[in-house]
Order: sequence, then structure tokens, then C-alpha cells
Amino acid sequence: METCEYIHCKNEPVYICPCPTKDSAFCADHIKSHVREQGYHGKVSDNFIGISEGEKVNIALQCEAGLIELKKIKEKISLEANKAMKIIIEATVSNYEYIKYEEDIFKEILEFLSINNKIIKRKEYSPKDQKIIDSMKNPQHILDTLKSKEKDMIAKVNYKSDEDINIIIRNCSDKIEEMKQEMKQEIEKKNSDMTEKLENYKKSAITCIEHYINQIGLLINNFGIKVSPEYINDEFIRENMGEFNISEKLNNYKTLNFPKHFYDETYKSRYLGFFDDKTKVFNIVDCPEERLSKIDINIETPLWTWAGWCELPDNRMIYYSGHDTINNIYPITIYEFNFESPQNFITLEIDKSKVKGKGYTGSLGYYNNCFYSFGGYTLAGYLKDSGMFDLQTKEWSDLEPLPEVCGHNSCITVTDKLAVIGYNPTKIFIYDTIKKNYESQGNFPLAHKFIAKGDSKIIIFENNKIHETKEGEYNFIQVNGNSGISGCALISYVIRYKLYLYFALQNRRLYKFNLITKIVQDLKAL
Repeated sequence: METCEYIHCKNEPVYICPCPTKDSAFCADHIKSHVREQGYHGKVSDNFIGISEGEKVNIALQCEAGLIELKKIKEKISLEANKAMKIIIEATVSNYEYIKYEEDIFKEILEFLSINNKIIKRKEYSPKDQKIIDSMKNPQHILDTLKSKEKDMIAKVNYKSDEDINIIIRNCSDKIEEMKQEMKQEIEKKNSDMTEKLENYKKSAITCIEHYINQIGLLINNFGIKVSPEYINDEFIRENMGEFNISEKLNNYKTLNFPKHFYDETYKSRYLGFFDDKTKVFNIVDCPEERLSKIDINIETPLWTWAGWCELPDNRMIYYSGHDTINNIYPITIYEFNFESPQNFITLEIDKSKVKGKGYTGSLGYYNNCFYSFGGYTLAGYLKDSGMFDLQTKEWSDLEPLPEVCGHNSCITVTDKLAVIGYNPTKIFIYDTIKKNYESQGNFPLAHKFIAKGDSKIIIFENNKIHETKEGEYNFIQVNGNSGISGCALISYVIRYKLYLYFALQNRRLYKFNLITKIVQDLKAL
């Protein structure tokens, strides 16, 4: 009984009615409707765990103290990790992922407690709910767990004692002194030849050292550990190293590969854009910098959050149609915005009588200088109608309707095909731009789905689950069963920057998905 059993209701079940055939769960809005329609079956019981004000304060204080304690632990780990970076990288990464995971849960608990005073009973609880329940049973649970974990984490990265390090230093010093004497004797015999050899040795050593430092620096930086800027030398790798690999295994993660195209301009996209609902306020999000800019656009009519959007090359985006939930209006308008000069937008005039697909269409497809709109959503329901707009000729063309009605969509380009997924269908619809038809793939029964791509893989965010394909295939495997982003639709398209996917959801929060660890990080409110 994960949702209300009243017809078409997806709310959380707060009360249990002892119906004659079986216990039935209903939300606060529909328990009375059920009794009026089916009759009174006996005392209604609560389907939630109440959280008292005292418990909320105690747990919140523990989380605040826990965040401070985690910061101290992180600083200790960084100091120890710097002593033996090469050998202890696996342990360091594991520790930081644990800390980031706990930080996200503590922040999620604080946000939850600020607006809730109950937890719905479930067969399986989320990590957030379970930690709250454990803390209610044992008020010191959070900090006690951190104290016991701290010793283990510090021990993992404290690879060698000071005495061991001093022995290594002495041995190295003796060896260096011995080498110096041998080199001195050789220089005295053949000074000119030896000078050239030494220069070659130096160049070779510098190449090896810089290559190694860059591998470790990139790895550490992408897992959130602070390192000095001199450890990162992208230009050196691009020009001199070509392709390189990091082959150390990181816990249960696959071997990391950083191919040359990791640095291509394809992955330099930084911006997301969306409008506040029924306003002229354009929100521009610089995702890597986690910076939000709000700009009052000099536009004739207000626009809406719920619309269609498409990322274009050169820091541009398309805004299309809209879903005015107040006045039940679905305008057919196309705007082109440039993130570097948003006031210099372009309005594209089209024949509105020919347009198919409108309202809240979601993330649009883009291929061969055309954008594709599939289905959509209005207050009348979900749509099948689809169409293509040529940005060069400014002409609209009808497409074969979707196999099923589909709204709240997202779309990606896969070679000469467009893969579409939406709120209600359980399949991915793949539109072939050459054959002009669809095929269906996968099975994703939960609502609130969207699609993205990275490293030659297709990634599906299905409510609280994340799936991805093998390279070049449509066979999906689940890579994260508790992403923490359930129940929300996109309010802009998904972008990739380096090792991350960035996206914004209807709860007005910015998220980052790590393509290596498969972990979603809640970055900030928008």
C-alpha cells in the first residue's frame, strides 16, 4: 500500500480502513470520500509514524552536529591521504563517497523535518526514513555511528607510520647519494655526452611524473577531493599524451577510462534555462559553478515553466509552446535564446494552423538543424501529435503520431534516431528520421521518467531508479535503486559537463549525476 487506493490517486496513504475484504489505504483527501461511497467499516487507523517536536529538534541538532563532525573527519582524511596518494587512493575515494552519501542524507532529513511530522509506514524504508526511525529509538544513533566509523576511515588512509616513512626517506636519500656519485664520475669522463643524457633523462622523468599526477589529479578532483591546481594539466594531456587509462579498481566500480574525446568541445555545455511560471523571468543556471541568474526578459507576453525546450549549439536554447495552468491557454510560439546575451532573443514566426504537439512537451529532440516535438500535455490530457520544425527554412512538418499518448517528455539523439520517453508510457519510443517510423524498447512502469546519454550509453531516470545501457545496445541494467529524486518532472533539458549530467526538476532544485559512481547529488535550490 505505497499509494492511496482511491481511483487515479497517487498520493501517500495516511489512513487504513478495515474494509470487509481487506484493509485499504487512503490519503487524507479521499478517506471521507471512501466512507461516503462504501460505508463505515470500523475505526480507521493511522498509517504513519508520528514525529514529536522534541524528536524533530533532537534529530535536527544531531544532523547539524553530524555535518560539522563530517567536515572535521574530511579534513583529517585529506591530511593523511596526502602522505601516500598513489597507494591509498581506493580507500580515500571510498571514504569520501561514504561522507558525501551521509551528508546528502543529513541534509535531506533536515529539509524533510522542516515540513513534515510523520513518516508513512512502508514495507521498505528509504535511507532517510530509516535513519530518522533509528534515531527515534536511540537519540544518539547518528553521532555514535559517525564516531565508530571515523576510526575505520582514518585507519584506511593512514597507510604507513611516520617511522616507516622515515626509513623510506633514508633509503631513498642513500640511493640518491650513490647515484649522484656515479653520475659525477661519469660526467668527469664524458662531460658533453653526459650532459645530453641527463637532459633526456630529465625530460623522460618529467613526462612520466606529469602523466601520473594528471591521472591521479583528475580522478581525485572528479570524486570531490580538493587538490592543488598544479595537479591538473589538461593542456599537457591533450597535446602530448593522447589517450590514457586509469586502471586501478575502485571498490565495486568498473575500470575508469578517460579517452581523448573526454576533452572535446561536445562536453563543454554549461547552461540550463527555464522561465518562472507565467512571468518574463528567465532563469539561467551555470551548472558547474552552481550559479543562478534571474533576468527579466523584454518579451511581449509572459512564459511558463511547463513548456518545451531544446539545447542548441553555441550556448543557445529553443523555448516552445507552454502550459498556462491558470487560464488553460496553450500558445504556439518559438523563441531562440542565447545564454550570453539573453535579451537579444529571436521570435520564430510559424503557421500556427499546422503545428502539432503543444503544451508541456518537455525536452525536445534536435537533429540536423531541426527540433522535434513529440506529444505533449494540456488540461485536456496527454497527446500523440508530433511534428518537426526546420530552424533554417522556418517550416513546420507533421510527423507520424506517437504510438501512445505521451507528455512530460524528454528526448535524446542517437545517431540518426530520436529516443523519447514520457510520464505515462512504459516504453522508450525510438523515431527513425530516415524511415519515418517508431520502434519501442525497454520496460519502465513507474511515472516521472526522463532520458539522457553519456559515454555512449543511454541513461533512464525512472522515478527513484536509474538504468543504463551497455555501449551501443538497448539492454538496460539498473545501476542505482535509490537515487533520491522520485516524484519530479524535468523543467529543462539535461546537459553533460565532463563526468557529470546536470538537470533541474519541478521541485526547483539542481541535481548532478556522476557518470562513474552513478550517484545523484542534490546541489542547490533554484
